[in-house]
Amino acid sequence: MQLFGTVVLLTALGTSTESRFWVWSLYTASLVCWLVYLVSGRRFPRFAWVELAIGTLLAAATLGHADEITASVLASVLIGRFTALAEPPARVVTAVVSAAVGISVLTSLVTQQPAQQLVTYPVLLLTAALLGLNRRQYLLRLVQTEELLAETRQRRTEEQRAAALAERARIAREIHDVLAHSLGALGVQLQVVDTLLEEKRDVDAALARVRRCQQLAREGVTEARRAVAVLRGDVPEVPSALAGMAAAHRHDHQVAVTVEVQGSPCPMTQDVATSLVLVAREALTNAARHAPGADVAMTLTYESAGVRLRVRNGPTAGAVRVPGPRAPGYGLVGMRERLALVGGTLAAGAEANGCWQVEAILPS
Repeated sequence: MQLFGTVVLLTALGTSTESRFWVWSLYTASLVCWLVYLVSGRRFPRFAWVELAIGTLLAAATLGHADEITASVLASVLIGRFTALAEPPARVVTAVVSAAVGISVLTSLVTQQPAQQLVTYPVLLLTAALLGLNRRQYLLRLVQTEELLAETRQRRTEEQRAAALAERARIAREIHDVLAHSLGALGVQLQVVDTLLEEKRDVDAALARVRRCQQLAREGVTEARRAVAVLRGDVPEVPSALAGMAAAHRHDHQVAVTVEVQGSPCPMTQDVATSLVLVAREALTNAARHAPGADVAMTLTYESAGVRLRVRNGPTAGAVRVPGPRAPGYGLVGMRERLALVGGTLAAGAEANGCWQVEAILPS
């Protein structure tokens, strides 16, 4: 387009019959502005379109004085190219077009051109400007499309990163739930073995605990496999899972563990079922660690708005205490995070009588 415009301008000037010096001066100045625009357009776009706007106004100033078509060609090419640019602000484009039309009318009136010319020049300039504006709109839509694509790519990248972080957090929770339960129970058993050997010299009971540790290690592998199944999307049966955990806890710690199911069972999503099972497992692990010998009661209640799980353990009932300090863990934090992801809540705390209760409420 620029090459075509240059050829048209040079041809118009080469065939011009204009003899007045000052008119030729305006012609030359307009051509120089065009050439400066061509040279500086890529490196200095703002300077380039300013030069093109000046050339447009200079060419428009010759319309009322020229006796040939050269002035019309110059003005049409320059204003058409200027309005086709995407860089100038819309208000600048409007101002330059209005000024060019106004100058053409003013010079026509000053030189007492026929009434036909008063209409011809503005129509010519406006037609060229409209053609250029059509090109400008196309370029602006192209720029907007590219920006939208870039924004879409950035948003997609951020979503992928967020999804990856969420998946990492989920895997971290699964690993914690498996390791905290298995290793926590195993640690409790080993510490009991140490107590039995050191304080009571009960080798038979200690050997029984060691065998139980071996069983816990095997169960840990099984739990790891179950965690993989959870990650793959297998939904556990909550009542049967609670019953299995209660039986294992009863056998390991020689305490009473009850499971009560209230209400009519209702379907639940994979995430809700998994969260309930893992909350119960974490609560049992904490009960064995912080209240050894305490009885545990688990109540699963199906309600109209969702499902409620309550795990309550009593105070220590004279069982062998585990020596050593209690290291802070991430059980409650992990449970709260897990429940929050599925729209649930967790409440945990001590009661006045020394019992500890964990209550999870999730939507069905």
